[in-house]
Amino acid sequence: METITYTATQKAKTFNALIGGFFAIIGSLFLCCGLGVGVLALASFSNTAQGQSAESFAVMPLLACGFVALGGLFVAVGIWAAIFAARGQQLQLTPEALIEKDDRRSTTLRLADIIRLSVDQGRQATRSGAPGVLYWYVLVETAGGEQIKLEITQDNYFGTFDAQKVMRDLLPRLPATTTVDPRIRNYIAVGRMA
Repeated sequence: METITYTATQKAKTFNALIGGFFAIIGSLFLCCGLGVGVLALASFSNTAQGQSAESFAVMPLLACGFVALGGLFVAVGIWAAIFAARGQQLQLTPEALIEKDDRRSTTLRLADIIRLSVDQGRQATRSGAPGVLYWYVLVETAGGEQIKLEITQDNYFGTFDAQKVMRDLLPRLPATTTVDPRIRNYIAVGRMA
């Protein structure tokens, strides 16, 4: 059996691009505000009569620098999210293992050690503490407690990988003793978790 490499789905890349574009637009607005305040500070400073105190204008350059720094940070985060966030993630199915990789870490599950494929639901985390989008996921577990969680793209949620294709390729490679939730076979057949 050959090694199969799965990359982030187009939906996940598009979602990251939209989030990145949002941050880049916000950052651009901050940059424009910073440049505008900087121009106003220069104009005010140049119009100050000789001998008149310029202390009242000292805060404007600091404000301009703050806007520019914050804008630059938002633009950088936006560019990173749009270009690199989903592209650095990869899933590999080798003849011996299932390997999940991203830029910071790697998780390897030996196929012979996988004891269970289960299905569950989770809620997407939100910063406000409000309930997020409900989503389905498949949990691949080994006897040693290692896990890989594969979110399912469905309704308003975008999983990183095509879980249906991964499950279709993974099931024939698993040991006969692996416990497989019956909903997974149904999901493979119809492409929807219920």
